[in-house]
Amino acid sequence: MDNWHGQVVLITGGTGFIGSHLALRLSALGARVRCLDTGRRSALDQLTGGARPANIEVIHGSVLDRESLAVSAMGVQTVFHMAAYAGVSTYFREPVDTMRVTLLGMNNLMEVLADSRWKPSRVVFLSTSEVYGAHALDADEEQPMCIGPVSNSRWVYSAAKAAAEHLLHAHGRQNGLPVASLRPFNIYGPGQPGEGAVANFLRACREGRDLEITGDGSPRRAWCYVDDMIQACLLAAAAPEAVGKAFNIGNPDALISTLDLARRIQAISGGASGVRMVPHPGGSGGEVLDRSPNIGRARAVLGYAPAVGLDEGLSLAWRWESRKTGLTTPQSGGVAD
Repeated sequence: MDNWHGQVVLITGGTGFIGSHLALRLSALGARVRCLDTGRRSALDQLTGGARPANIEVIHGSVLDRESLAVSAMGVQTVFHMAAYAGVSTYFREPVDTMRVTLLGMNNLMEVLADSRWKPSRVVFLSTSEVYGAHALDADEEQPMCIGPVSNSRWVYSAAKAAAEHLLHAHGRQNGLPVASLRPFNIYGPGQPGEGAVANFLRACREGRDLEITGDGSPRRAWCYVDDMIQACLLAAAAPEAVGKAFNIGNPDALISTLDLARRIQAISGGASGVRMVPHPGGSGGEVLDRSPNIGRARAVLGYAPAVGLDEGLSLAWRWESRKTGLTTPQSGGVAD
């Protein structure tokens, strides 16, 4: 779908971090956006200062409630399914709900769409890079998914997302629904809540606290700015060749260790905060060592190409974070080696 003006779009989890950025982009393109969310956290309120555009409707409800889904899905042309619990501590604190929202939410949504007379032109599911397990360097979509042991709650999120992807594509094949799934690799940017390293480090710098690093800081991540993720969502909804496929979305050129990331953010923020190592909540069995995508399929099929480099993205994220206290980014703030 290249022309979004006047189109009705449903985003489940639409007031979350990525969902909010997508809603605002679609709103600017003239779409009529429905955000179904429980309202536990609202990045949309943060990003808009509580004054959201008139063409964004927030429906308070859960993907576990079929009635809420049915009402929200009436007349929609495109669905972006993003509702999920996120944050490693949540997987330990609420493992059952983490899995229920992802698995039952997916099944509820797809059954509602299959039974409805309104058939969307595309259903795009936001999965996760964690389906590749603890070692995901240059991961590609056709390699086996690797889920950790049931003895460690660290893996309930990735297990649920992997199963939900299979369920999505099974519904697509069996019920003739045009579906695609995206596997984001470490998305960051303005308004990010939760426990992402970039968001945590930015908040610590703003508040003058030490930056806490789980483990020894050596694991590496390829960080992707949220605008590039949103562009991928729009491309996956528009490209006919995307139907029935999974896509890695990220920026493999922004691969960096957690310790180097902390130092880089310290330099950009101009802060004097220290760095402190803390144990990983899942122990050694819960640490993801490397995470970087192979985006060849997304380039070839979707025309996706990340446009925001790491230094630019971190500067943009810091500029937004620093406004909370009136801080400004130092003109001389460089990048730590």
